[in-house]
Amino acid sequence: DVIESSEKAYETVYITDNKGKIVIDGSKHQKHYKNKPFYDMKDFEHIKADGMLHVGSPIVSEATGSLVLPVSRPIRSLSGFMGVITVLYDIRKFTAKFS
Repeated sequence: DVIESSEKAYETVYITDNKGKIVIDGSKHQKHYKNKPFYDMKDFEHIKADGMLHVGSPIVSEATGSLVLPVSRPIRSLSGFMGVITVLYDIRKFTAKFS
């Protein structure tokens, strides 16, 4: 099943508040991410201002040491910018699907 197998392609999904602090982490690695700042505050400000999907540069995961690719999108409501949702794709696992 495509949905079940896609879970293996990413390390975590997290949501920040409007200041860039991670407030929700949907993974077993919560202790590594929750209440910490967004992986790159310069990118956070860009995502906030741009309003588009943003594919960041690969970073090393704090939780696993794996190379991950952050993909982020701002969360907006009628009252404005609320935060960012980010998926950290495990590059090794993600690309293995296409090999």
